[in-house]
Amino acid sequence: MHVTRFAELLGTDFDGEPTDDPDDVIYEGLDDARHRERVPALVALLNDPAAPARERFLSCLALTIWAEPAGYDAVIRAAEAPRATPWYGVLTERGLPVDGTFAHLAIAVADSDDMAEEKGTAARRTEAFRALVRIADAEYLGRGPAELLDAALIGALAADIADVVARGAATLSAAPGRTPHGFDVRAQLVALAAAVAADDGA
Repeated sequence: MHVTRFAELLGTDFDGEPTDDPDDVIYEGLDDARHRERVPALVALLNDPAAPARERFLSCLALTIWAEPAGYDAVIRAAEAPRATPWYGVLTERGLPVDGTFAHLAIAVADSDDMAEEKGTAARRTEAFRALVRIADAEYLGRGPAELLDAALIGALAADIADVVARGAATLSAAPGRTPHGFDVRAQLVALAAAVAADDGA
């Protein structure tokens, strides 16, 4: 049942043609208003505990890129307890033994900027970014959100970035020479600090 439902939602384009790449459908939705017809079913799939973790994750990704409140809310909930997220570890970062789902969600939040303005969900998008920033000292975020923050977001999230950088620095100082997270958390925190510094030197 789940395979059929997923195939209809993200394995079929908006003209009814099957596709092997859900990303094609997801990003096509940015320019096709017919994506709205699939939102209720994707929300149901996202929240279905019996559905495969990969399908729930891709549903979250689609809803987030399409600037839907349900997508942003799922990102926020996931960031509250990252390792308890049903899809944690479904994707791993190439060459690193770390979860890659939050890195993809950061890109999804970033890519939803125009649609968030169109749908009136920009404030929720900011909160989703805030939730991701707050776990930057413990979870791999890839090139986002540090490279994905625009000036407005940097201004809104500067205090959160300062907090997470300070917390991460304290943790690393207490265990010098260790890489407890499986990735270069120092580089990730420095990138966030640099994003703020470019806008606010202090």
